[in-house]
Amino acid sequence: MSAMVAPVEKRRVLLVDDEPQVLVALEDLLSEEFQVLKAQSGEDALKVIKQQPEIAVVITDQRMPKMTGDEFLTRLDKHSATRILLTGYADLSAVIRAVNEGKIFAYVTKPWNAEDLWLTVHNAAEHFHLAQELTNERQRLQEKTLLLDSILDCMGEGVVATDRAGKFLVFNRRAEAILGKGPLEVRPDAWGPGYGLHQPDQRSCRSRAS
Repeated sequence: MSAMVAPVEKRRVLLVDDEPQVLVALEDLLSEEFQVLKAQSGEDALKVIKQQPEIAVVITDQRMPKMTGDEFLTRLDKHSATRILLTGYADLSAVIRAVNEGKIFAYVTKPWNAEDLWLTVHNAAEHFHLAQELTNERQRLQEKTLLLDSILDCMGEGVVATDRAGKFLVFNRRAEAILGKGPLEVRPDAWGPGYGLHQPDQRSCRSRAS
């Protein structure tokens, strides 16, 4: 009996160019590794992205009618796709705009070297994957932090925690109600006497290092 392995879903790449032959050439180069989507204008590409939000890499030509490549990339706004600008002209100002406003990962000149372009797209897809993982990890951490805060704030006892330098790490609502002040109102070197925290003998104030 053999185990079934689910096929790995290809990452999506959107190609944007007003020349059909360029789209065909790029699709031939990338389709083995990626799921390729195509659009012949910036306007059409924005519609594709709205319908297919999980796009890892966008590769766009610069010189297109109505909407140039750098203008299109700027219109992507907060979409997380990694961006590559293709240009057949030495249009430095467009590249600078694409870097500053379109947030491009790389730009490639026409005619391109197939091996170099494939590697650039591969690296761009990896960059997208790592960025997504980082975003997901931050979200998980935020959710855990909110859960911990909720649990601490529901406790009937005050909870205060600091690091060894005296910086407050945890200060729940009950602690604030008991002590009558927030965690930033006492200097780190005076948090023991400031909050009336003592050693087990109940006479000596707890120092910042104990």
